[in-house]
Amino acid sequence: MPNPFVISILILITTLATTPTIANTNLNTPNKTTTAPNSTTTKALAPNLNTTNQLNTQAKAIDIQAGYNGSLNESYNKTSSFSLAGLVGIGSLYTSTEDLEGRIKKTAVNSTLSGNNITLNANNNINAAGVDIQADNSISGTAKDINIQNVNNTDTHYSKHKKVKVSLADVLGTIAKNPLLLKKESDGKVSLTLATATIDKAAERSTKTTVQLSNIDAGAGGISLTANDKHSNDKHSNDKHADNNLTNQSDNNPANQPSNNPTNQASNNPANQSDSNPTNQPDNNPPNPPQGNINLTGVNLTATDGDINLTANNNTNIKAALETTNTKSSESHSKAEIKFVVKNEYAQIIPAIKAVKTAKQNLSKAKDAYSAYQQDLAQQQAQLQDLQAKLEADIGFIEQIDIDEMSELVGDLQADKKYYQTNIALAASSLAAKTTALAAQLATAAASSGTYGFNAGIEFDIDALERQLQAQQTQSIASNLIANNININTNKTTTIVGSNLQANANNADNAVNSDNANNANNAVNTNNANNA
Repeated sequence: MPNPFVISILILITTLATTPTIANTNLNTPNKTTTAPNSTTTKALAPNLNTTNQLNTQAKAIDIQAGYNGSLNESYNKTSSFSLAGLVGIGSLYTSTEDLEGRIKKTAVNSTLSGNNITLNANNNINAAGVDIQADNSISGTAKDINIQNVNNTDTHYSKHKKVKVSLADVLGTIAKNPLLLKKESDGKVSLTLATATIDKAAERSTKTTVQLSNIDAGAGGISLTANDKHSNDKHSNDKHADNNLTNQSDNNPANQPSNNPTNQASNNPANQSDSNPTNQPDNNPPNPPQGNINLTGVNLTATDGDINLTANNNTNIKAALETTNTKSSESHSKAEIKFVVKNEYAQIIPAIKAVKTAKQNLSKAKDAYSAYQQDLAQQQAQLQDLQAKLEADIGFIEQIDIDEMSELVGDLQADKKYYQTNIALAASSLAAKTTALAAQLATAAASSGTYGFNAGIEFDIDALERQLQAQQTQSIASNLIANNININTNKTTTIVGSNLQANANNADNAVNSDNANNANNAVNTNNANNA
């Protein structure tokens, strides 16, 4: 009689495996765990799958991802105060502050698979991000593409600060103590500050992204990963699902045999001919990228007392992961003053006349520069025509490259035409504005003739300074392959970037067999190293 406890466990595992997602689950079996939903996708999110003997997973596709823990801490403080002493110029009349501090943290939790022997087979792809797979003996995986990578932890700090201060000046007391503070700012103009306001703002946001590696550890049985775009799951080849439908079997369905069914013959059915049906043209239907790839990024592969064997029908890529720190900050400081101003409008005519004179000079300079540009352009164009004529007549040592360089120079000069025309337009606009200002000043002075040109009023003076900073730092975190022997067999290209391959056994061998081998900043340690 079967053990009811074991049966219930197996039923539970099968049910969860056919569900699209397994989240925050602990599965423990004493002997063997088998998940075989051949017509579905097994997708695991931060599970713990543990067995003391055999863990076999066979599916259409296998997707194992890490889960995440998150936290948000934020504090906000706002203060404001009003002081009556500020009415007589003692201290600030009004002050306010705002302070915001926060932190957002996201930490990955790797999925865990453990057992004595672990086998992962997928008809399509195996995708794993943030996994810890540990086998006492062996680990093997077979799929069209095998993609194993790290996950990232993020830690974001942000802050915002704002301070506002308004002060009234003690006008009478200040004048009594020091009458010279009636400051002469320009011809015929004096002013006295009545009040000031300052606004200071600062903001900063910094995000640090750290790498959490995926770890795959095996014992003497080693690690074997095979990516083959012709792979099929033989154990379940008789299942009737979308990928193995009888309509796709040429041995059993004559509809797919070109010799028996003319509807599938390109010569008899124009709909299947690429020259008759534009929808079949390669440009309109680009082929899918070739599969049969092994991609390892931010991964530790360790085979204690065993070997690592990577076999790819297409490419093998072993790359480092990246940690980054991005910082953005900004600050602004503004100051506004309210001033009581007494000025003589007749005296202000002189600066207005000087401004018009300067604007006329600038317009004249812009026109002269444009005239010189036109002359230079005409000379260069004439020289280009002369070179072209000599080349056609085979005179001298003129080559086509000389014509090309000269044509590029003339093209650059022609592109500068808008620059000179814009300068003339701006100078003309400035002259018109200065002329209008002079006319307005003359009218104002005439209106103030009854007070001999003197006028009093309130003016605002605003100064502002703003700064922004953006910085980024990047650091590589190596992938590591450690075993007695490391064998990489690739039909096309093997690329190793920022990674460490270490073979520890006596007479150990790091064998990289591929049509193209690309290595950059890698450490390869063996007693006998064989790298192609």
